[in-house]
Amino acid sequence: MKAYVFPGQGAQFPGMGKDLYESSADAKQMFEQANNILGFSITDIMFGEDAEALKQTKVTQPAIFLHSVILSKVLENSFSPEMVAGHSLGEFSALVSARYLSFEDGLKLVSQRAQAMQKACKDMGVKIFADASVDRVIIEDGAAVGIQLDSGNLIKAKKIVSNLNPKLLYKKLISENDLDPEFNRSMDGYKCG
Repeated sequence: MKAYVFPGQGAQFPGMGKDLYESSADAKQMFEQANNILGFSITDIMFGEDAEALKQTKVTQPAIFLHSVILSKVLENSFSPEMVAGHSLGEFSALVSARYLSFEDGLKLVSQRAQAMQKACKDMGVKIFADASVDRVIIEDGAAVGIQLDSGNLIKAKKIVSNLNPKLLYKKLISENDLDPEFNRSMDGYKCG
C-alpha cells in the first residue's frame, strides 16, 4: 500500500520549497498564490536562511503546509497514494492532497490556526513556585494545557502566568518528570513570541 503521511510543526528547514519553486511552473504558481492569500511573502522566509524567522508558529505552519501540499501536487503524476494521513498540522495537508479541501481554504485555515496558536503561545506563561513540584503535565492535541502539582492542584494553561518561555518549561517539566526525551527533542522546532 502506498501512502503519504504529512508532518506537523517541527519539520521546517531553511530553504524549504525553493527547489520546487525553481523547477515546477505549478509549484511556482501555488507559492505565488499563497503569498497573495497570506498577505506577505512567505516564500522570502521559506527560501531564506533565517531559521529563527521560520520557527515562528505563524510562519512555520503555513510553510510546512505549503511544502507538503505543493510537493504532493508536483509528484502526483509519478506517485499516487492509496491513502493519506497527517500528524497534527499535517491533517490539513492530507485533506488538501486528497481533494477534500481546496488549496485556498486549507491555507486560510492553517494560517488562522497558526495565528491563534502564536497568540496563545504569547499569552501562555508558567510560574512554578519553589515549594511546589509538578506531578504531571496535561497534554491535549500535542500541547500542554495545564500542569498538576503534587498537591493535587490543577493549574490550567490560561490561568498560568509567568515570563518563562514555554519551550523551556516543556524541557524543565520533561527532565524533572522523566518524560520521553523524544518529546523534548521535538520541541526544538517550536518558537513562541
